[in-house]
Amino acid sequence: MIVSTWQFPEKKFCAVSLGCPVKGVKFVAERKNPLSNPELALFTTSLSYINYQVCRILPEPDQPEPYSPELAASLLFWLGPVDRLTMITTSVNSPVFILGCGRSGTTILGNVLAQHPSVTYLHEPRNLWTSGYPETDVWTEHSVARHGKLVFTESDLNPRKTRALKKLFALELRRSRRPVLIEKLPINNFRLRFIRGMFPNCRFIHIWRNGLEVARSIEAMSMQGRWFKSDQYRWNMLAEYAQSMPETAHLPALCQSYYEKGLLEWRVSTEAATSFLERLPQDNWLEVSYSTLVADPFGTSERLTDFLRLNPEQTVRDFIRHNIRRRSETRDGAEVTQLERRIGGPLLERSVEPIQSGLTRSGARQSVPRRQLEAAY
Repeated sequence: MIVSTWQFPEKKFCAVSLGCPVKGVKFVAERKNPLSNPELALFTTSLSYINYQVCRILPEPDQPEPYSPELAASLLFWLGPVDRLTMITTSVNSPVFILGCGRSGTTILGNVLAQHPSVTYLHEPRNLWTSGYPETDVWTEHSVARHGKLVFTESDLNPRKTRALKKLFALELRRSRRPVLIEKLPINNFRLRFIRGMFPNCRFIHIWRNGLEVARSIEAMSMQGRWFKSDQYRWNMLAEYAQSMPETAHLPALCQSYYEKGLLEWRVSTEAATSFLERLPQDNWLEVSYSTLVADPFGTSERLTDFLRLNPEQTVRDFIRHNIRRRSETRDGAEVTQLERRIGGPLLERSVEPIQSGLTRSGARQSVPRRQLEAAY
């Protein structure tokens, strides 16, 4: 988050010049103990406001910095000329987005890629998204006031908000000094046309997993109060989305258990990703399975680095050696019940097959040999 990296000459300036609730910023600056939930909510709300206001007044990437009283009076003035210029001369041209239903291996895949010295990895940067587009918030108690919603398309694009979001992404890229930006946020499966509209040159890595395993994992998380919670907010959004399509409109009524709800989430999330990817040129996306990642992590890593046009790195291999292993029982080849088949849809049985060839209709994506990439670039 931006504010956490800034060095303030004194706390009084911090509280006055940010133009946000004084308690929210001063409290964090002075306190060493963990924040309570209400305090954390106040702080993150303040950061969203700060991020948006700061980026709103920044010029576009690669454009000269204009002088204005508004800029001179802002926090950017206190960053110094070098830091201000580096904030506005870095642009995000070809970010890579990790796609996949939650509990499908998106986190471990992102952690593998994060070990590469050329990768700037953003792990579920919800605060950045809500800073540019507050209505993307479906997680916090402020989501109702922000009119948060699940699905976004190109019709939701706003040039001013997009500029603010791009500047925040560019700042993360500049801060890390690593040229390849990779972002992971599972809800993006429902926002792919929106993302593509903001970043026309972006690419995607889709990781998918046996739908029965995902449903079982979601069930376990829900039993701990960490997925489908008592307020039903998450489930209500998914149910509304499923009911908006003829082929799934009747399914929410069949889902009485956490397992069945998790299976429906796997279906609508996975179908949203695959139906979008199959319309893109194949060099715009790569698809890998969780089973292949844990069974052949080094081979999968090679496919990933080829796709990203990166050289293999020992740091990635070391991380794989110590961290990649299957942590739950496989259900590849398991028998699918009639109810599971009905809720999980046509992709479910393909995801359960022991010999997996990919889910996206255009077929399994083959990695391009490095010598061809070098010749092309």
